Amino acid sequence: RHRIPLISDEIYADMVFSGQSFTPTATLTSTVPVLTLGGLAKQWLIPGWRIGWILVNDRGNAFAQVRSGLFALSTLINGPCAPIQAAIPKILDSVPDTYLPALNQRLEAHARTIETALANAHGLKVISPQGAMYVMVTIDMAAFADIADDADFCHKLKWEENVEILPGECFAYPGS
Repeated sequence: RHRIPLISDEIYADMVFSGQSFTPTATLTSTVPVLTLGGLAKQWLIPGWRIGWILVNDRGNAFAQVRSGLFALSTLINGPCAPIQAAIPKILDSVPDTYLPALNQRLEAHARTIETALANAHGLKVISPQGAMYVMVTIDMAAFADIADDADFCHKLKWEENVEILPGECFAYPGS
């Protein structure tokens, strides 16, 4: 009713496990303007490359000023270095169609292995992943007398067991 614009981060688009499907936000409405953010980093396992795009689904010209601002930003020299730019056509044109389904199968197998391994871990509960490349685990702080919070848990796990993980607070999901 108010046509409030949406910004949809779809960096994990199509990275779904068996039985799941991805639905782009812009396909859910014909009246609401949507800016869709995407990129290569996740699907192509190239973190740090910062190769991405913004799709402007501009219903009713609501993004007129945004569109001109995006154009102005895109003309600045702030792009990736030449070797990375040279890799983009090969990534988009030469990789077989079987790549993403095979990647999703591998990621799902890894996620299920972690899920199984942690199923009986005291004080930990795996949130069963449906896609992407990470597993979220809820920590029952009461089960750990000497752990203050998720960041403390991660710190101690790193120094005691040489396992590096990120605390949920990094994703605005404290306690995991």
